[in-house]
Formats: sequence, C-alpha cells, structure tokens
Amino acid sequence: MSRAHNFCAGPAALPLAVLNRARAEMTDWLGLGVSVMEVSHRSREFVAVAKHAEATLRRLLAISDDYAVLFLQGGATAQFSAVPLNLSVSGQVIDQVVTGQWSKKAHAEGARYSPVNLVASSADTQFTTVPEEAEWQRDSSAAYLHYCPNETIGGLAFSSCARVGGAIGGRYVVYDFVSAYRCEPVWGDLCGGAKKYRPRGTHRGDRATRLIGPRPLRDALNHELAECCR
Repeated sequence: MSRAHNFCAGPAALPLAVLNRARAEMTDWLGLGVSVMEVSHRSREFVAVAKHAEATLRRLLAISDDYAVLFLQGGATAQFSAVPLNLSVSGQVIDQVVTGQWSKKAHAEGARYSPVNLVASSADTQFTTVPEEAEWQRDSSAAYLHYCPNETIGGLAFSSCARVGGAIGGRYVVYDFVSAYRCEPVWGDLCGGAKKYRPRGTHRGDRATRLIGPRPLRDALNHELAECCR
C-alpha cells in the first residue's frame, strides 16, 4: 500500500505502526472486548491511559508541577471563548496583542464577553511584523494578556520568552501554543491542540483534544464570568 505524505495544517499523518495497532485493538482493547473509545472514562484501564498521557506530556515538554494539564474537547478555537469566560470577571478588561489571523479571532471572540484592550497590532503591515514590546499599551487592571507567538496562516512567528518575558504584575499571560510545542520552554499560561504537539515542522495526533497548561488551578478559582457554572 502506498502511503500519502500529508504536510497540511490540521489532521496530520500518523506513524503506520500506530495506525496498525489502533486497528488491531479497535474491537478488543486490552482483552476487554470493546475499543478504548467505548470503556468508561472512570475505569481503571482508561484512568491509567490518561495518567500515562499526562506524565509523558510533562516529561516531553518539561512541565513542572506548578502547572495543571487539562485534556479538553473542542478545537483550539474553543479556547478563544474558554479563556475569557474562565479568567476574567464581568466588566474586567483583557489585553490582546493582534499579529495575525489567530490572535485576530481571539480578539473578536474575547470582545463578546469582556472589554478588550488592543495592546498592539501589526494589521497596518498586513501582519508581517511584530510591534516592539516597548510600544505595547497594556492595561494594568487587565485580567490577562493574550497573544499568539506563531501565526501559521501569515507565517509570522516570534519568541514568546523574548517578547513577553517581563514581569506583568502577577497577571495571567495566556499564549496560543498550538503551533509552538517543543519550540521553546513552557511558561506562562498556555493553550494548544494535540494535533500540533510535535517536533518542529511535523504534526502529530488528531484534531479533537486540547492541551491546557495553566498555573495552579487554585489561582484561577473565582475568576470566571457569571455565564460559567461553578
């Protein structure tokens, strides 16, 4: 069988050995007589899978215990809503840097829930540059600062550590890590998709799982909008 090479963004190619194993275990996983997709998420077998996945992710990305790792459903775009819904309170400003299509979408979605302060934008250069951080207009009362260090549609990327590494008064710094996994150290409060968990230049995995690594969850409690259930 001839296998096609897929270099597109989105659903990516998986190793043939992985696909073959998945096929072999599709109807009988671990001798349980069902697939892994059919067992209870509370079962001992599936809990072991989830724990192993988190442990492996922490090892590969050097994620410390200061971070909580959440595996959530939905595309990365869902986090454009989830972040303001859970990290800001009613009427609280959120800071947004816009350097391409993804951060532009995050700006528009965030504005549905909270006032958005446009910290910096490179729209005037058709998103081909990154405004110097010295020119960023942050709001000291903002709930968090959100930006995307790798704008894949326009091909603009910059080092998040270099650009936003300074102290921000203890506020959250949320960055869209979808296309930056393993390109630099993990820091701040990131969100990204499993499909882009990869060495630089190659995608891995599916498009259904989101990986979120916020600071300790206790730090985020009681910061959600009223629309969110407690």
